[in-house]
Amino acid sequence: MADHTGTGKPWSATSELHLKGDASHPGYRRYLEEVCQQNPQIFIELSSVCNFHCFYCESPNHNRKSQIDDETFYSVVDQVCRMTTQPIRLHCDGEPTVHAKFYDYAKAVNARGKRINLVSNGSNLQRRFLDLKMDIGIHLSTTEAEFRKRSTLPFDRYLGGMREYLTEWLGSPAEQNIHYNVYLTSSDRGSAGEMARVRNFVNGFLETAGLRRGIADDAAPNSNWFTRRKKNGYRFRLSARNIASGGMYPDVEAKKPVTLPRDFGFCDSPWKRLVVLSDGSLQPCCLDLKGTLTYTRPEEVRSKSLHDLWHNDARIKGIRDEMLRGEINHPTCQKCLERLPSRELYAAFAEKFEPADAGSDEGSERPLTDSRTA
Repeated sequence: MADHTGTGKPWSATSELHLKGDASHPGYRRYLEEVCQQNPQIFIELSSVCNFHCFYCESPNHNRKSQIDDETFYSVVDQVCRMTTQPIRLHCDGEPTVHAKFYDYAKAVNARGKRINLVSNGSNLQRRFLDLKMDIGIHLSTTEAEFRKRSTLPFDRYLGGMREYLTEWLGSPAEQNIHYNVYLTSSDRGSAGEMARVRNFVNGFLETAGLRRGIADDAAPNSNWFTRRKKNGYRFRLSARNIASGGMYPDVEAKKPVTLPRDFGFCDSPWKRLVVLSDGSLQPCCLDLKGTLTYTRPEEVRSKSLHDLWHNDARIKGIRDEMLRGEINHPTCQKCLERLPSRELYAAFAEKFEPADAGSDEGSERPLTDSRTA
């Protein structure tokens, strides 16, 4: 590792840089290994091909394009359903619903007792999808000008499809949670007029879908704006979220200054997220759409246990060991952490880390070199 300290030693041999987030706690490694790694979020990428070209997404900027085949899907679906209690995510790069067998694959996951988590652009919603036990998140564009940065489809047709699916959901027994997100840039958030326009557009959209106009005049960015719960307990939510920028996302906002060494940092995704890419290779990250972090060859998933490839393979163990030492050596990981001033990434997870349950040094700062034996 390079010398960033002026002492002739790598930073990990000094006490100058410490983690300050959850990984600073001596019990965090145990949480990662005994909780997260044993019950990971699992993604099966059905299609890295996308029918949109969203300006805030890296997908249009690489040529790793393929769709999963039957042999690969059915060689992993039984295994992943045994490896986690969490919903199975049928996305990573691309638009999953453009796969000709999306519905069949989704039904296969449901038949094995698992719900589906899906991120979609909403362009190919079909009435039969309401049969699926699924939680779906979709970006709702609010102007034709923004939508042109995402697709060549007619804007009215796109909105009509989003509205129709929501209306059908309201009148059906579908066991689905639906979440529509409006993305806001810093320019949007800084303009009272634009925020008023967005709120008015959303109210009109809700009304034409059969819902009440429920967006308050002071509805704030980065918050939930509307919720409707059906009698069966499933709900529709509409939120306004700050658009992601930098790191693994295109720079649609001003870049943040990088003040810490690029080979310093931490990410807990290698314990929390197992991604089966459409060609069958594995990687421990859902943000790397280019597939640069794969640690297996595509054919291995058809001849080796997915459990062993996740828990015991020397290559994934090496990735985790580097993280525990605070070493960020892969260029993709270095780039990803640039959008975080702390250079520490903590992925959302079903079971949260509770420092009080993991030891008595809550809030302590520890050198990364110590974290190897935590």
